[in-house]
Amino acid sequence: MLAAHPGNSNYQRSVGLDHKYLCSVFMGPSETHDSKIAAYHARLAVESDRKRVQANPGDADAKTDLAFSLSQAGTAYVQQRDLASAMSSLEETIEVRRALLDADPRNFRVQKMDLPSARAR
Repeated sequence: MLAAHPGNSNYQRSVGLDHKYLCSVFMGPSETHDSKIAAYHARLAVESDRKRVQANPGDADAKTDLAFSLSQAGTAYVQQRDLASAMSSLEETIEVRRALLDADPRNFRVQKMDLPSARAR
């Protein structure tokens, strides 16, 4: 569907969510654990969420999804021992969350992410 409607934000979000779910499956402690595949899906989720943010820079939900994807990518990179990529992803996560909280300090979705350093000044 996304290929037929590349500008559709709902389809783009669905693709991002699918990649987040797959990343979670491959990051888990089960027989499906594969950090390389997890990182691949995390990168695709970030890419999908970046497209949504670029298409609508004022969309707080798209930015929140991007922050989650970046955080998940950081975790996947840690599992791969790619600490430079992990640090980059996690620093950007904090940046996005700080901007969201600055714009709306009562943003429950961002507060619920429980990243104390995003709120620290």
